[in-house]
Amino acid sequence: MYVCICKAVSQRVVAEAIEDGARTVDAVSACTGAGTDCGSCRRSIARELERAQLGKRECGPSRAQVVAEPALQPA
Repeated sequence: MYVCICKAVSQRVVAEAIEDGARTVDAVSACTGAGTDCGSCRRSIARELERAQLGKRECGPSRAQVVAEPALQPA
């Protein structure tokens, strides 16, 4: 899927720029050209950056995997 139609930059190319170290919309734009023409894709680039950051956060088990432990009964 294209993130930037003006420069024909795909989501994959944006993801690769992020993997290579781009951490801001301006950095992704400098690497890929996306967001340097009309600018309407800059929000999409920001979302891709947010997704990448969420994916890197260390988390415990997903909510689907959490099993409630039974309450302790008084002895």
